[in-house]
Amino acid sequence: MKYFVFTILFLTSCTLSREGLSQSLHSSSNKAIKFYNEGMAFYDYSELSKAEVLFKNAIATDNRFFEAHMMLGEIYSKQRNFKEAAAGYSAAVAIDSVSYRPVFFTLANAEMMIADYESALYHYKAYLRSKGMSERNRVIAEKNIRNCEFAIEMLKKPVPFNPISVGTNINTSDDEYWPSITADGQTLMFTRQVYSDNFPVGMGSRASQEDFYLSFSLDSGWGIAYNAGEPLNTSSNEGAQTLSSNGNYMYFTACERSGGLGSCDIYFSSLSNGRWSIPYNLGWPVNTTSWESTPSISSDGNMLFFTSNRQGGIGGKDLWYSLLSVKGTWSNPVNLGKTINTDGDEMSPFIHFDGKTLYFASNGLPGMGGFDIYLTRMNEDSTWSEPKNLGYPINTPNDETGLVIDASGQKAYFSSKRDNRNGKDIFYFLLDESVRPDPVSYLKGKVTDKETGKLLKADYELINLSSNKVTVKSTTDEKGNFMVCLTSGFNYGINVTKPGYLFY
Repeated sequence: MKYFVFTILFLTSCTLSREGLSQSLHSSSNKAIKFYNEGMAFYDYSELSKAEVLFKNAIATDNRFFEAHMMLGEIYSKQRNFKEAAAGYSAAVAIDSVSYRPVFFTLANAEMMIADYESALYHYKAYLRSKGMSERNRVIAEKNIRNCEFAIEMLKKPVPFNPISVGTNINTSDDEYWPSITADGQTLMFTRQVYSDNFPVGMGSRASQEDFYLSFSLDSGWGIAYNAGEPLNTSSNEGAQTLSSNGNYMYFTACERSGGLGSCDIYFSSLSNGRWSIPYNLGWPVNTTSWESTPSISSDGNMLFFTSNRQGGIGGKDLWYSLLSVKGTWSNPVNLGKTINTDGDEMSPFIHFDGKTLYFASNGLPGMGGFDIYLTRMNEDSTWSEPKNLGYPINTPNDETGLVIDASGQKAYFSSKRDNRNGKDIFYFLLDESVRPDPVSYLKGKVTDKETGKLLKADYELINLSSNKVTVKSTTDEKGNFMVCLTSGFNYGINVTKPGYLFY
């Protein structure tokens, strides 16, 4: 279950036309052509390393062998070695820029992936001057021209960005991603995809396994992460979770489960006495026969954001939200609208603890390429502000998703693959002031019997003394604990009630 979506638009669209290249090869050397044909045979069977050697032999024999340079570009594109791919396509263009015009499209795609936006822009425009291009490639080229123009401006004004690993107690040689954090910054939950035989008992024994892990903050940093265990984790895959502000419950995504409504559904589990409850499917109307994923719950627990490709959307995957009623049921989800959702894909929403600043990933808005992360703010009339790109180098030509931010609004957590030996790891960085949410305070408390000290489950409410409005109304857990997020800059009052006790 991989919820991050790779946007390699060109790997299927740029595959070379055998007819377009082989009818009249750009070489008269029988030896070079023999190497080339042998290389094509290995390429057709996806034996790319052997094909690479043979294409290089063909080029060593005849350096102006257009098709051999092109095929090296193809191999390196498939291997995501875009620097070498661009070099192969560029060599082909230098030999012949007329007979196979789609080379400009493949070249521009590779250049964009190495952030050579100026060259990519030039070659996309050259491609659009061609005849007979596919409609799909034309749309991609026009979109990427806008992205290149946007990226060129972003490169002129980079934002501060110094990612720091959360440490080896969390990051391993396996993949760690989808971080979520409580409002007090004491609990970090994340998804780990384990590629070893050391699965916890009962967690299955497949080649890879996605499970939830937890780590608690210590004076020395983050503590050693541990598997959240059953029944939260199963022999299937779990991921893309959102942890409540107090850490007492969570929503997450699971796919292809028995009793599920669609391919992927959103589930709920709560924590009581140190154990997670058996997860249950939220059901209709949040889940449908379509794909629902990447939930994010507001700090007050009353607003659930998620991604879905259900009918009634604007693009492929859209952002939606649902409200929790006083009866404990979820309302019919509402699409966030055309200000946010595009004809592309939007996903991985994160609603900050301030309750109004939303971060999300999109490949349909102007950006650096692939999925970029944006922020938008809820207005007083519940509409959303124009999305703002978080800037370069937070966003890159690759996919950026799954950003979360602590209650202070200063520290952001995300996952990234920066060392092939370690896979994906979790990092944090200080967020630039221009894209920070409103800072949030949190109030932690415990309700007890004054005479006996017995822990009590009780109702409580927080009142904003400036507006005299109830900001939060809820119930403590079984041990009398509560934690609420409060917008900074106001004075608050608290009321606690329980039958049989005096009002406090």
